[in-house]
Amino acid sequence: MYPNPVLDFISIINPDNILINTISVIDMNGRELLNNKYINTSNTINLSNLSKGIYFIQLHTEKGLLSKK
Repeated sequence: MYPNPVLDFISIINPDNILINTISVIDMNGRELLNNKYINTSNTINLSNLSKGIYFIQLHTEKGLLSKK
């Protein structure tokens, strides 16, 4: 995922074409702010509506859960 820090959009690189089911954005208090079904035709997510801060992005994939700060 890049860029870090995020400006408006975050891009996901998936060279192994692992099936991503959903993407969640979670704040430091554990609140889920965004939960979207992932559509493989787009590799960018608009995060411009979030205020500055630290967030976790969770990718729910066919192989399990991946979390990135």
